Amino acid sequence: VELLFDNSETTLEGQYAKYAEIAIRREVSRDGISTYYLNGTRCRRKDITGVFLGTGLGPRSYSIIEQGMISRLIEAKPEEMRVFLEEAAGISKYKERRKETSNRIKHTKENLARLQDVLEEVEKHIKHLD
Repeated sequence: VELLFDNSETTLEGQYAKYAEIAIRREVSRDGISTYYLNGTRCRRKDITGVFLGTGLGPRSYSIIEQGMISRLIEAKPEEMRVFLEEAAGISKYKERRKETSNRIKHTKENLARLQDVLEEVEKHIKHLD
């Protein structure tokens, strides 16, 4: 499946702003593995969703109204409504980047703690050898 998006009004930001058309393709193999392409170049699904964050074409998009979406909007809880509004306002991409950065910081702290433990063990062995 391939979708072509008209970007002649430069709706997209970043490296894809210079393209008048954006082509997104997904190929699914017989074993169920998906391969994604952005303008003919192989990429991750995350790369594709990242391109459209903040444009209203995200996973919880307000631009394309699917069946049942209106009733979900009407019946949405405050937190769910906030997600729709954040996508419409274009801040969801920044929240996603913040979440990813927080996860990287968390993993880095965990790695530093492990390195500290290893360093302490090595120092004990060095003292024992002296």
